[in-house]
Amino acid sequence: MGQHHCCPYTKQCSLSHWSYEMNTIEWTRVKNDINGNPRWVCHFLDLEPAHNRTKPLPDRYESVLCAARKLGGQKFRNKQFGGGVVFQAYECQLSDIASRISAHIGA
Repeated sequence: MGQHHCCPYTKQCSLSHWSYEMNTIEWTRVKNDINGNPRWVCHFLDLEPAHNRTKPLPDRYESVLCAARKLGGQKFRNKQFGGGVVFQAYECQLSDIASRISAHIGA
């Protein structure tokens, strides 16, 4: 906490927060992967477009997961965070990931 993490894609650095909201998506920092890369989790409902909300809940979850997998996301298998989608990403990449998922789903 409180350490600076530089994103390799930009020259700017930002403080690492454990949880914050960006564009109505609440991203939560979880433990790094086995290679030391940062991981972020959000709930699938935060990534879901409005037109998808008429479908049954399992179908909604699968459509978001399908889009997330094509962009490097995975189902987050953890009892404390049900319905989570995890991404290996630096903090500065999170808004790009969310916009690409929305575009892929058809928001």
